[in-house]
Amino acid sequence: MSSDDIIPPVTTHTLDPSEPDGENGWYVSDLNVTLNATDDMSGVNHTYYNVNNGEWKIYTEHFTISEDGEYILIEYYSVDKSENIEKIKSVKIKIDQTGPVIDLTHDGAWGDAIHGWELYNRANATDFISGMERVEFYIESDHKGTIYGPGSDYECWCNFSFGFRLFGLIHNTEITEEFVYFDALIVILTGLPEFAFNIAEAYDNAGNSAWDGMGLGVGSPSHIDEIYLFQDITLPNNYTGYIGRYFIWAEFGQP
Repeated sequence: MSSDDIIPPVTTHTLDPSEPDGENGWYVSDLNVTLNATDDMSGVNHTYYNVNNGEWKIYTEHFTISEDGEYILIEYYSVDKSENIEKIKSVKIKIDQTGPVIDLTHDGAWGDAIHGWELYNRANATDFISGMERVEFYIESDHKGTIYGPGSDYECWCNFSFGFRLFGLIHNTEITEEFVYFDALIVILTGLPEFAFNIAEAYDNAGNSAWDGMGLGVGSPSHIDEIYLFQDITLPNNYTGYIGRYFIWAEFGQP
């Protein structure tokens, strides 16, 4: 011990990951904390630390913060062998490793295979650490809307349709660059999937996500979904196949 030593040690901290690995300054993984103390005279005797104003502990090796929390406080200081005490230093972090909780419901789909459907989706999404940021809605892989806000209720009208095949007897055909029109004497529609998958994905402010989904019955197990008799039909001009004066056998893409 040196009697000339009147300068306290210097302690620094290192975090791993070194920068927040989530969004908006949040960590989304365990955080390792390393303390390093130096003293040029008598040498470091002990380094002390605590987490969230807990018990002061003697630092021996790096420690891990794994619990979620907003503004987790880490305090530390060192004492040298001449009993010089360093002023307490601190660092604040925030960790959210838990995804939101989401529940998706809907009121049913209105429409038909030719003109498409409209679906009223409701998602209840909550996050108790970083808070909710947004909910995204999808039918199959098609993005239908994003609703931002703290929640917990998110609502979205989702329009969707699928490709299908038509064959049957028609007349009064009109085909332009934009649309196909005809009077159906009898037209049979086939080729729809039996189910479509309806999905809502919730994101919290830290970037964690969770999803909920359900099947929508749109086709039929018989694969003959609808028969159209004696009615006007207008479709987008995105077909392959044949449309004549009296007959149709054509496949239409998704509008």
